[in-house]
Amino acid sequence: KILEANQALEPPRVPGSPPAFMWDASVDGWLLPDSPENIFKSGKCNAVPLVVVANLGELTGPGPLIMPQIIPAYVDMLQAVISQGENGYACIFDQVPAVWRKNGFVSIHSIELTYVFGDWDNSTGWWNGIAAMAGAKTTSNFLDATDKYVSETMMELWANFAKDGKPSAQGISEWPEYTEDSDQYMNVCEKFEVKTGYSKVAQ
Repeated sequence: KILEANQALEPPRVPGSPPAFMWDASVDGWLLPDSPENIFKSGKCNAVPLVVVANLGELTGPGPLIMPQIIPAYVDMLQAVISQGENGYACIFDQVPAVWRKNGFVSIHSIELTYVFGDWDNSTGWWNGIAAMAGAKTTSNFLDATDKYVSETMMELWANFAKDGKPSAQGISEWPEYTEDSDQYMNVCEKFEVKTGYSKVAQ
């Protein structure tokens, strides 16, 4: 019934485009004293070490869900935790199975989760949903050794971040803490590279 109500409220859209959900977090004065955006901008969040990740295809397209506005929001979040003495780390994810990239496939929304959670062999079937969303084809051999490497490295990065608040993994460059001045981020693809210009990626 909630989804039906949402469909009645949302404006007309191009067939095949994602729905424009009209719902947001409820500011109740207890759990959420203000909107999440205002809380982060004011630095009144419960500051903990933070990693923010955007998929390149989410920012530049083509794909089913393009939202370049998440980068400014992520920068606000990073600055909020940094202002309270915690570390923040920025990431752009752009790994795509090689056979898909040859056909113009990009790193769409949610594709990074298959790597973070170790599904480099499609054991969960999650890849089938990603393929359907992006119009790619799944086959029995569309994932290769590079996908396994990226997945295992991301799992190590995330596990070490959960352990001590710093994402690290053997064999890759040190992931620098994000600052507004350096604007550095980790670019995740076949290679893990530190790059500059996080706040400008979607421009």
